[in-house]
Amino acid sequence: MTSQASFSTPHWPQDGHQPIAHVTTPTPTIVFPESPFHYDILSSDSIKQYLDLVVESLVTHDNLHDWDDQFAPDPVRKLAIFAKAEMARSGLDKADHMVNFNLIREVIRAGGSDVSQTLPMAVSDTVRQLFPRLHERTIDENGGGLSHGRIVEIKEQINYLRRATLLMIQAFCLRLLDEDFTFVRNFVQRHLMLEHLFKEPYILQETSPSNEQDAKCYKRLTLSFHLPHLLLGTSHFSGGDSEIIDRDSIEVVDTQVDFEDPDSPSGSNPRLFKAASSVLLTLVLPEEQPSREEAYGLLSNPQCLWTVLIVNGSWRLATGSLRNPSNTQTPLSQFLRGVVSAITAQRQNLRPILASLKTRLAAADNGTLFDDRRFGKSRTYHALIATCHRLAATIDASLAFLREFRADRLPALAARAQASEAPGLDHWRARLREEIGELERARLEVNAFREQVRELRDALHGATALLESRIAVMQGDRIKTLTYLSVAYLPLSLITSVYSISVLPASADLASYFVTMAVALVVTVFVTVVLLRSEMNRQELDFAVGRPPEKRVISPLKAPRPGASNISRRLFLLPLFFLSVLLWRLFRLSWKALMHGTVYLLWTFPEEELSYASGLLYRPVPSVVFPRHFSVRKMVWDLLRFFALPVWLLLVLTRAGIRLCGRCVVRCWCWRR
Repeated sequence: MTSQASFSTPHWPQDGHQPIAHVTTPTPTIVFPESPFHYDILSSDSIKQYLDLVVESLVTHDNLHDWDDQFAPDPVRKLAIFAKAEMARSGLDKADHMVNFNLIREVIRAGGSDVSQTLPMAVSDTVRQLFPRLHERTIDENGGGLSHGRIVEIKEQINYLRRATLLMIQAFCLRLLDEDFTFVRNFVQRHLMLEHLFKEPYILQETSPSNEQDAKCYKRLTLSFHLPHLLLGTSHFSGGDSEIIDRDSIEVVDTQVDFEDPDSPSGSNPRLFKAASSVLLTLVLPEEQPSREEAYGLLSNPQCLWTVLIVNGSWRLATGSLRNPSNTQTPLSQFLRGVVSAITAQRQNLRPILASLKTRLAAADNGTLFDDRRFGKSRTYHALIATCHRLAATIDASLAFLREFRADRLPALAARAQASEAPGLDHWRARLREEIGELERARLEVNAFREQVRELRDALHGATALLESRIAVMQGDRIKTLTYLSVAYLPLSLITSVYSISVLPASADLASYFVTMAVALVVTVFVTVVLLRSEMNRQELDFAVGRPPEKRVISPLKAPRPGASNISRRLFLLPLFFLSVLLWRLFRLSWKALMHGTVYLLWTFPEEELSYASGLLYRPVPSVVFPRHFSVRKMVWDLLRFFALPVWLLLVLTRAGIRLCGRCVVRCWCWRR
């Protein structure tokens, strides 16, 4: 690369824009080569042809360490091949209209003055949109140097084909003649990772060993910034969301929230995506460097070519960049402006998401506190809360990353910058601080909306639980009524079915039918009372366990009850008394023996001791109601009493059977006589 003197002045196209500042009287200076860019020398004249050249470079590039490509395809190569195939399928001839979706400004700094020009989005001048026209330019011999810069901004709200094409074209057109394009490939790959990353200059440049012996390395310095965010958008791609490489479709719950985006085309279905805003700053001198070291001196040396590539930044900030002060048109200042643009894009993309969530919340409010049969409100609340969790997590990660960048990384870069960078760095540092504050306020808004939805969900669940409890009480009352009816009709049905058997003896008359039905009724009532009593005791036991320690008692049945007497606690013995009377009438048992045994054993068998003994048998683990310290003697007597009851009943039934058999034998003997 040679240098020679020239007396020409900067030449800008006549597009209606005047330069911001003018260069002083021309004097001899160094000169950049006319066209050092790799794809410009190949003399293509359309976006489609440039894309074909980029795809050919990626496909023919043989990296010696690309073993992982056998398992996971290279996303950069996959994106380029997709753009080429989709462009061929769409039948586009040149695709030069895609230059309308990026914004390019060229900046020349000579003799301490800036000249800035925004290139017109002219489809006829595609080459000018991709490569700077490095005509011979002069500088003042007494001071200052020559630097030529470009700020390229790619719009985000465009379809997948345009995003992929512009990203590949604008990034790979930074490659100089026969230069190793690993730095471009790695930048695109980091952009597709959708993670928080800041690539700082290292000791050596990013290169990849390959079989291409003519790959060159120039004096270059590269750094990049990547900030993921969430946005509403449509895929506009027939292959589905899973085939989109530069975005990830977000599924928050089983049922996706129906987002509403007024800016989306009619008939489309906006979805929640995760994308990334990326900023690339590369400074280069067209001089070969065999050592492959990072040219740190280019930050303090203005005599270089530099490019700031902003992908998915704030388009509003891009269109208003012409009003920026002229002393901020420096490489590092514009890189910091790209960082601010990425933060602004994240905050601007957050607004339609919150607006859609609020619209969805208002649509779910039907004026009642209760849910429908399909649990529509509950599912909506869960989806909104899950989306807010995703938004809050993304914002928190971005804030932590930005604080680290602002506190640690940015001062280190500013320390290496040239003196002319100071005004621009101060200006965009202040804007960076403001944008971080706005992002924190956006996080507070997301958290406030999440708490609002959470309160509505809790109120819905509370009202639903109250309604279900009332319905359960009503069902309990109905079941109680049906139980009382079944207690009355069950013995009637049973005895009627038994007496309808044709093999019954002739002695089964109407009187025996009523007697048997009365016995069955008494037994049914007795069993029902015992079951209800045990259920009441269990509820009282659970209530006693839940009491405070100072109000607990060892047995809830021993707790004092106002107006309760010893007889009222043994009302369950009345059915047994009537049962004993019926047995005496049927089998002519000894009244004294029957009543003596019944009254003595059952009356002296306290109900609480029965519960205590059964608790010892079936609940050996100590608890508040059944403590560890108890009387062994009392437990033994309780066990004997517990097992004496079935023995006594067996003896009574045996005695009755013997008497009945004896009477039958006597009657048979008398009948034979």
